[in-house]
Amino acid sequence: MIADLDYGLLPDESEDHFLGLEQAQLVGTDTLLTTRDNIEAVIEAKAMMCVYGPAGSGKTMSVSRRRP
Repeated sequence: MIADLDYGLLPDESEDHFLGLEQAQLVGTDTLLTTRDNIEAVIEAKAMMCVYGPAGSGKTMSVSRRRP
């Protein structure tokens, strides 16, 4: 039912993607690391940014991944 969805809220990292699987690890690809660095720079500059690219390229993972 649509009313049960929390629009705009990301799931907890432990419940998102496959990171909750035993021994699952995030692989630091060039795309993921570049996006993370760009997000940090944008936050520091108090600016805005748009992340786009083909399906499966790691956009959501890059944006929702928290630093250890």
